[in-house]
Order: sequence, then C-alpha cells, then structure tokens
Amino acid sequence: MNLKRRELESVLSDLTIKLYKQILMQIKTKRRELQLQLAFALAKTCEFQGYDKNQLLESLNLESVVIYNSSIKKGEIIKPFNERVPSLIINGGLEQFKFIQEIFVDQKLLIKKTGFYKLFNNPDKALAIQFNVGRADMILQLFTYLKSTKMISYSNCRSIYDVFRFHILDFEDKFLKGKPPRERMNVLKNSKAKWAANQRLIENWFTNLN
Repeated sequence: MNLKRRELESVLSDLTIKLYKQILMQIKTKRRELQLQLAFALAKTCEFQGYDKNQLLESLNLESVVIYNSSIKKGEIIKPFNERVPSLIINGGLEQFKFIQEIFVDQKLLIKKTGFYKLFNNPDKALAIQFNVGRADMILQLFTYLKSTKMISYSNCRSIYDVFRFHILDFEDKFLKGKPPRERMNVLKNSKAKWAANQRLIENWFTNLN
C-alpha cells in the first residue's frame, strides 16, 4: 500500500510540475506573484482539509515555493526598476566581451550563443538564454568573479541576480535551486576545496587577458 502510494505521489508530482512550468512559460511578468499565490492557496487548502502542509509541498516537489515565500521577508524579491529590462554591462569593450564569450563557449558553459551578446547590450525583452545547467556551480562562480573584478556590472535592476532571473532559463530552479541568491552562494563558498579549485581554473582562463 505504501509503495503504491509513493508511486502515485511520484506521478502526481511529475504532472504537477509539468503543468506548473507550462503555466509559468505563458506568463511574462509577475511570475513570483503567482508562486506566492500558489503557496498561499496550498496552505489554506491544508488548513481547511486538515492536511500536512509540509508533506503536501514535499510530495508535489514545490518546496521552492516555500523558500521563495521566506525570501520575501529578506527583501530579495525582484521589483520593477524604472520599468526597464535588466541588462549586463561589459566594462572593457568589445574585445573583452569576445574573450569572455569564448570562455563560456570553450568551457561548454553556454549551450547556445543566441542572445548572449544582447544580454550585454540593453535587451528590450527576456532573452531565454540557455546555459549548461550541469555546470551551474561553475557558472555562478564565474559570474561572481567577473563582477568582483569589475569586468561586468549591471543596469536597470537592483542586483546582478535580477538580470539572471529575467534572462536565463531555469535560473531559479536549476541555478539557485530554490534558494535566495545569498544563501545559494554561501553554500557554494562553504565547499571550500571545490570553490578554491574552481577559482584557480577561472583565474587561469583570464591570465592572457590584457
């Protein structure tokens, strides 16, 4: 009986996530408001029906909604900024951009170059850029390096993560893993050996950049 129940929960979880993602793909704005409303609706349903809220969210694989809900209290939700599209800025000119793009391509961090240039050139809409989710940790650390060395900066938003949320496919789920950006980066930095090894690789990639 327990095995059958787990199988049914697994099927329900897969169907729910697929439906949820399809809905999100149809919504261009206010996706986080939808997440918050979903969390509220589930909580109320559990309250009225006497269900275990945590068990329901876990079985539906929607724990990230709860994490998102808590992130609002930390002020980490994206807010409109002058009603303009978030953008990255390359601070070293076209040659530096080409060098950075080559690293992303050579290291197989970028699945397709489509939209990558526009990411640094005041895009007028969401670009849906596809990075290699299998190397999410390295990509986050590389962007951290680029920002810390002032090779890149950002505009029309309050955080570089706002740019990524807006333009990178599956950023919340695959890159942040449902965590607020600060918490996710702390997890990476606490893996000190891996962080140090990746940092040496990144610094080596940029040794030939003047």
